[in-house]
Amino acid sequence: MKNVFRKRTERKKKPWDGERKFQAAFMGLMFVFLFAWAVVQPFNFSPDEEMRYKVVSYIFRHNAIPHGGDPEVLDASWGISYAFYPVLSYLVSYIFMKLVSIFTMDSFALVVAARMAEVAFGMGTAYFTMKIGRKLFKGAYQKMFLFLTMLLPGAFVLFTYINCDSLALLATSMMIYSWLLGLEDGWSYKTCVLTAVGVSACALAYYNAYGSILATVVVFVLSFLFCGEKKWQIKKMFQRGLFITAIVAVLAGWWFARSYVLYDGDILGLDITTEYAEKYASEARKPSNGYTFQQNPNVNVFDMMMYQPVNHAHNWIMMVYYSFIGSFGYMTIWPPEWIGKLFMMVFLVGIIGVVTRLRQLFAVRSIAFVEKKQVEGTRLRVKYTYRRRSWSKEAVFHWGLVIALVLPNLLNIYNSYVNDYQPQGRYSMPMIIPFMYFITKGYSFLFERVRGGERIGRIICGVVCAGMTVFLLYCYFWLVLPACLD
Repeated sequence: MKNVFRKRTERKKKPWDGERKFQAAFMGLMFVFLFAWAVVQPFNFSPDEEMRYKVVSYIFRHNAIPHGGDPEVLDASWGISYAFYPVLSYLVSYIFMKLVSIFTMDSFALVVAARMAEVAFGMGTAYFTMKIGRKLFKGAYQKMFLFLTMLLPGAFVLFTYINCDSLALLATSMMIYSWLLGLEDGWSYKTCVLTAVGVSACALAYYNAYGSILATVVVFVLSFLFCGEKKWQIKKMFQRGLFITAIVAVLAGWWFARSYVLYDGDILGLDITTEYAEKYASEARKPSNGYTFQQNPNVNVFDMMMYQPVNHAHNWIMMVYYSFIGSFGYMTIWPPEWIGKLFMMVFLVGIIGVVTRLRQLFAVRSIAFVEKKQVEGTRLRVKYTYRRRSWSKEAVFHWGLVIALVLPNLLNIYNSYVNDYQPQGRYSMPMIIPFMYFITKGYSFLFERVRGGERIGRIICGVVCAGMTVFLLYCYFWLVLPACLD
């Protein structure tokens, strides 16, 4: 396995070598395409954009953050507003709207300006995904990881309309990159600043991404206790931890303090949201008139996941899966089902590759490797196993990825079972970087074992990258654009 956790050394690079040209071209084309997608969509073409824009518009008009129950931002049907939840992404939209308002006050131009926050978050996510890929993969696998992560239509579309999911993806990419740096440099103060910014952005983004914060804490703590040349570096751990906490308190703590004061201690805004929904929602949408799977004693979580409503094409699991791959509008525009099945095969191959190296990926104390030897004309495969004195940094990193992968899905399941049945892939989207990492890693493992594997791997990576590009273009030109211009 490539050792990405050795001390960094300065290395001189020729300006504008092939790799940098590719990165610049990718970022440039991505910006153009994100902007084109953001401009073409009619207002409220995508989920909840109108409700979210009410908050952005209020901040733009009043230069102040509204109370969640302000009549200007409350939705008449649901009886709630998104101002009860963190508004960082809306504040970034506000900045873009103020800049555009210098030149025009056209209503749709202001909507597009607000969407530019999501475009910016998409560019930031692409930047950190590139950085992650460069540290974790060699050659063509870097591009495969990048294309799988950034060009998946289900994720790409989140960077084109007003939402909080896009900021959550940016924050997740920042935190995962900070793990790599922290495991490499022992959590320098510079790395701690990046970690704190990522945690703060995540805290002020979307609650279903909070699993990445927990994963960050786990990686941070384990690296000090077990992964260094000296174990149990408790003093340094607390020094760096308090440094990160102080920055997070400054960057994100204000929001939760504000919520505590305004909403009688409800720092997450969940209880006050339920209270307003009960008071002001239409009768059909009042929480007391709703029905959840949890209320049925004969239905467990697994039953809920296998249940297929009459108005859905699939059960909960497959609805989440297909919309994770890509669905558009209010989940009314779908790619052909065979594309989802093709992705399933692509993912399955990667998963098989990971399964073949589970011990290598996740063993924290010992590692096994195979060496080929020639003994009296006979080729032998000799397996060695040794125990490390300290824990494997690679394994700790991988366990962090597992936490960041699993928790968004558990929260997605929990919300559908306990609160509101909504099988949507975007609620599981914070797992995309860990998931695509393991898929790409699985392919690299498989082709390491076959003769000519390096060449075959390059071909497969090229096919995957080309396929992702074609699929994204298809979704835009054949699915989204006609629906937007209709």
